[in-house]
Amino acid sequence: MRTTEQRAESKGQGATYPTKIAIFLITLSGLILEVGLTRIYSASIWYHFAFVAISVALLGWGLGGFTVHLLKQRVRLSMDAAALVTLLYAGAIPLCLWLLARFPFEMERLPLYFLAPFLPFFLAGMALSIVFDIQRAVAGSLYFADLVGAAIGAVLVTLLLHTLGGEAALLAAAIAPAIAAVLLTGISVKGVGGSSEGQRAKGEGRSEASLSPASRAAGHEKESSFEGPSVAKPSPLTLSQRERESTASLAE
Repeated sequence: MRTTEQRAESKGQGATYPTKIAIFLITLSGLILEVGLTRIYSASIWYHFAFVAISVALLGWGLGGFTVHLLKQRVRLSMDAAALVTLLYAGAIPLCLWLLARFPFEMERLPLYFLAPFLPFFLAGMALSIVFDIQRAVAGSLYFADLVGAAIGAVLVTLLLHTLGGEAALLAAAIAPAIAAVLLTGISVKGVGGSSEGQRAKGEGRSEASLSPASRAAGHEKESSFEGPSVAKPSPLTLSQRERESTASLAE
């Protein structure tokens, strides 16, 4: 018979597959956006400013995670919040492209070209940090999905740039986080999160396993006291004694 902890672990592992796909899609789109911006910047502004997009991307990823670290001390994190931030990330990509197209490059607009891509990377960093914080028990498998998504995104962006061009490739990348937001919303509806039933059952199983044998025996006796009065069964020793007494009376 499977224990409570084993059932909770199997339930939690099955529930993380949509989470892994969501992490994969977020990092996939992030790498496409990062490399695609360097292509756009190399054509729209001076080429030696193109790689500043990579620095802005790293700043956004890191600052998003730091923001979540500060917020979780005041606000309870949930998959709903992760889904909302991921959806905002999907909408921030076309917004970034609109700003770059609406305001052609001039030297006084150079800060805009650095701040415009900061928002999508910042939101992507927040989304990843929320999911990793909630699903910290399976952080290793989530990090594997993160690396696979980044690797495939770095290869896929070459094909997208060749076939669609710079702006269209980034717009296509915005579809991935939109799908990830739907997956995270489905996880929230099913009740999978930091306070999910599976994790509570897993915690109860671990707490029960950590009790001493005497404590577990006392707990079982307390549970049996609520099941109703028990009928005492005569022991074999008592029956044999009564038989000897009746045999002795018949002999007299």
